[in-house]
Amino acid sequence: MKKALIILALISATSFIGKAQLYYFGAKTGLVFTHMTKGYLGKSWEDRGGTKYLAGVSFDYFVNDYFSLAPELLFFRKGTEKYKHEDSNTIETRSDIYKFSYLQLPLTVKAKIPFDRFNLFGMAGPYVAFLMGGMASEQGTAIIGKREMILKDFFEERKQDFTRFDIGFDLGAGAEIDAGPGRVLLLLRYDIGFIAVAKDQAVSPYQYKSFGANRAWSIEAGYILRFD
Repeated sequence: MKKALIILALISATSFIGKAQLYYFGAKTGLVFTHMTKGYLGKSWEDRGGTKYLAGVSFDYFVNDYFSLAPELLFFRKGTEKYKHEDSNTIETRSDIYKFSYLQLPLTVKAKIPFDRFNLFGMAGPYVAFLMGGMASEQGTAIIGKREMILKDFFEERKQDFTRFDIGFDLGAGAEIDAGPGRVLLLLRYDIGFIAVAKDQAVSPYQYKSFGANRAWSIEAGYILRFD
């Protein structure tokens, strides 16, 4: 009996290892709809969001028919427009537009429902991101023309610290459709950032303000090639 169990375990392990050698590698791009959490800018500020894009490469390492490890490396544009309404203190209005360029590494796990010619899947996992650069602009009734500058200069002028790193979590669902030597990849993703983009340098709680964290919906498409 013990020998039979050992043989069965070895067969299962061999089968598992065989499956683990299957992987896909490819490229993708997508349309991104971004916004930010409110932070502590005040009630008169409204987040109007923005439309950006992403592009990058993906790797899909099959553990078995139902699960795979799917890290990615993405160039991910984020940002938003923050609009200040008139309030009881001023009749001035203004619009600040932020454009962030991140290099982002999602480390997700896919759970799949396999069919003959395609898979449906759900995915989830953390990501880390590095802010490579970006621009900020401002315009309004109290500003002559439109001012635009790099993020570092913009936040220094406002005496605000901004962070170059973000940590967050990805949730998504999609399909992989057999096409030629590989698969067409379709994905809907929700990107949840945990770290505020910037905050005031002042330590007084009455002066402290912070920007919110990044949020993004993305519609993505790509093509992945099979290797085994």
